Amino acid sequence: MNRLITLFFCLISSLISSQKIDLNSESSQLLKKGVEYYKILKVNELTLKHVNKETDFVFSYINDNQIISIVFSKNQKSDKILTSIIYSDSLTVTQKQDYARNASEKEKLFIKIYHNIYSSSKYFSLPNEFWVIIERKNNLFYAYMTPRQNNTEKIILGYDFLFTYKLNGKFKDFKYLHNNPILLSLNNPVDSNVSLHTHSNRNSDFISVLDIAVILISKDRLEWNKHFVVSKKFVSIFDVKNTTLSIEFRKEYEQRTGKKLKI
Repeated sequence: MNRLITLFFCLISSLISSQKIDLNSESSQLLKKGVEYYKILKVNELTLKHVNKETDFVFSYINDNQIISIVFSKNQKSDKILTSIIYSDSLTVTQKQDYARNASEKEKLFIKIYHNIYSSSKYFSLPNEFWVIIERKNNLFYAYMTPRQNNTEKIILGYDFLFTYKLNGKFKDFKYLHNNPILLSLNNPVDSNVSLHTHSNRNSDFISVLDIAVILISKDRLEWNKHFVVSKKFVSIFDVKNTTLSIEFRKEYEQRTGKKLKI
C-alpha cells in the first residue's frame, strides 16, 4: 500500500514538473519569435526613413542571420526592387543598394502578397498604416499584419490579422487574431510599473508574439516595466526592461502573490 501511495505521489510530481517544463519551453519559444518579429518591425522603421511613403512600400524578411529590407512601388504593375538594405542581426546596416534591381522569385511572391493585403482594405476593416511579416509554414505562406505604432500617447495591441496564401501567392484565407484591440497608455498605467490586459487571443492562452514585438518597438517610450496578459488558466508576465517572459498557472500566481486577477 505504501508503495502504491509513493508511486502515486511520484506520478503527480512528475506531471507537475512536466507542466512547468512545458510552460518554460512555451515562454522561451514565444519570446524568441517575438524578438525576431520585433527586429523585422524595427528594420522596417529604419528603412522607412529612406523612402517616399506616398509611392512606395517597405517589407523586410530574414535570410540566414541577416534581415533584408526591400522597397518597392505601390504600383502593382512593377515588381522591381527600388532600394534594398541588408541589416545584421544587431540591426546595423551591412549593405545598401540605392539602384533598382529585379526581384528574386521569393521577393516577387512577397510583393504579390503585400499588394493583395493592401487591396484587402476594400473588404475588411484594416489599419490604414501597417507592417506585414511573412513566414512559410509547410505548404502555405502566413502573412501577419499589424498596425504601425504612430500614436504619441498610446500603443495598440490585438489589432492583428492573419492572411494565408498558397505557395504561388494565391489568397487562401483571412482571420482576426484577437477578439478586440486594446489601447494602452505609454506613460499613465494604473500601476506605475505594470500594465495589464485580459487576453482575448482566439488561438492561444498566452501573450502573442506580435504583442511582444509591438511592446519592444515602443520600449523607449514606455514608462512601465512589465506587461501582464491574463487568460482563464495562465498569466504571461513580460518584463519589458529585461526582455524576459515567464508564464504561470493563474491559480498558482494568485496563491503566490495573494492577488486576485479579474478576467
